[in-house]
Amino acid sequence: MINNYNIYEKINMLLNKFDLDLKINIQNDDFFKELFDKFIKNKINLNNKKNINTENICLNINNSENIINKNNDGNMSTTIEKKYCLVKLLYKKLVVIFHPDKGGNQEIFIKIKDYYDMDLLIGLLSIYYNNNLVLPELTQKDNDKILNEIIKLYIYLLQNNIS
Repeated sequence: MINNYNIYEKINMLLNKFDLDLKINIQNDDFFKELFDKFIKNKINLNNKKNINTENICLNINNSENIINKNNDGNMSTTIEKKYCLVKLLYKKLVVIFHPDKGGNQEIFIKIKDYYDMDLLIGLLSIYYNNNLVLPELTQKDNDKILNEIIKLYIYLLQNNIS
């Protein structure tokens, strides 16, 4: 079952694959196999991965819908209706810690801004996890958003033959 995995390690695998195009074969990972079988497999035409409709796959939650893309220059972009409240909270805390004018790491600061602009909760949580910061207590709605973002990013990687 998906709950038996360290979700933060799996988020890091996805984000590293997406951000850095590392040679990580996520399709052979048990977590992603299970995710695919449970949430994606029966809802798509495997021969036509380019036209996967994430609306039919993701959980129905009432928060901003974001679409993850990479621009032609390789930078991330997204279309966002509104910011998710936990994203705002995590962003504010991380900016204080990592702002370059306060002695923070500029690379991490830029990632924080990118993830905030994309309303990408999993990105901000991965920064918390990777820097051994105390993770916030998550609600079921937060968990649903996390799972949706993981599914959408995984589908993006599938569609673009990155995985």
